[in-house]
Amino acid sequence: MILQIQNTKVLADLDALNSVLEPAHGEYYFILSEAKTYSYYNNQRNEDLGFWSVDFDLHIYEKASILSVDYTDVTEFYPDAIGQPLDEIKETYRKYEADGLDYNNNFRANLVLQYKTGILTAPQIYGIEAKVKNVRGLVKNGDWLTAQNAMLSIVVDSNFSQIMHDEVSDYINNYIINNY
Repeated sequence: MILQIQNTKVLADLDALNSVLEPAHGEYYFILSEAKTYSYYNNQRNEDLGFWSVDFDLHIYEKASILSVDYTDVTEFYPDAIGQPLDEIKETYRKYEADGLDYNNNFRANLVLQYKTGILTAPQIYGIEAKVKNVRGLVKNGDWLTAQNAMLSIVVDSNFSQIMHDEVSDYINNYIINNY
């Protein structure tokens, strides 16, 4: 696990911070030379007056498995933010599981909506649910990579169309791209 900050929020030193033109109230940057985050505060009565101050409460990093494009690794500056590897994995999977439950609820609600509007019949929905039962269970558990692999073995038929197959596969693939 690493900690990363968007490159646009990382500045080399206080000189770079002081050269920021027209900062807005609440704007913030991580200053590499200081290993600290600075936030900008201004007087609400006079918008032209303001100052940068160290903001010890603001953590602008994101945890990630690998360094994302357009981000800077700042792990060394936050030694206490990363837990034990097993704990970090558990934490990551809690998010994957919550996202999987949300996706599953949306998938189910969409099927019910299609039933209520006469697009799908009950036997068609039973057929669809039978096809994707394993994948839905994997996603609900947060096992998105395994669900992606399981989608490869699902065969399209009259109930579970190619369009539906592609929608589920695309969602899972995009989730993995954006979260792994």
